[in-house]
Amino acid sequence: MAELSEVLQDAIKLEQDGEQYYQMAAEKALNPLAKNTFKALAEQEQEHARLVEAYYDAVREGANRPSAETIGDQDYSLATTAREIFQKARAELAGGTPAAEDLHQLYEEAMAMERKSIALYQAGAEQAADEEQRQFFNYLVEQERGHLKLLADGQQYLEDPESWYFEQEQWSVEG
Repeated sequence: MAELSEVLQDAIKLEQDGEQYYQMAAEKALNPLAKNTFKALAEQEQEHARLVEAYYDAVREGANRPSAETIGDQDYSLATTAREIFQKARAELAGGTPAAEDLHQLYEEAMAMERKSIALYQAGAEQAADEEQRQFFNYLVEQERGHLKLLADGQQYLEDPESWYFEQEQWSVEG
């Protein structure tokens, strides 16, 4: 695996690229659910870039590498974020249904970016020099997995709401 500083530089670039992509996707999307999802993810990617930059600066300066909590990472809850996105979209849809649009490509590209980040951070965790470094990368893996789930759920809801409701409600057929 590459040196830690190289991995962190790659991570910063991925997070910045992700933020730019999500901002562009939010501008393109007409559907409130997609628009709000992309806006929320842009904010998360910006926060991740800040977190990785702080970690990188500590590594470069030879200082102790701080944990996510020490750097001041915000407490992120996928469930809370998803609920806020859906509530905001529902309120925006109160006036009617948005124009039909094909969001499949935007979601697919976004999920590919998240998978790339997950792979980088998993490799970082596997090659970590110490437990603190491993925890840092595992934290980022979990964050990106949350983003991936949020995107997959949103895409399923937009493309096949019936199956989304079925899975969310965990319906069962009894006979």
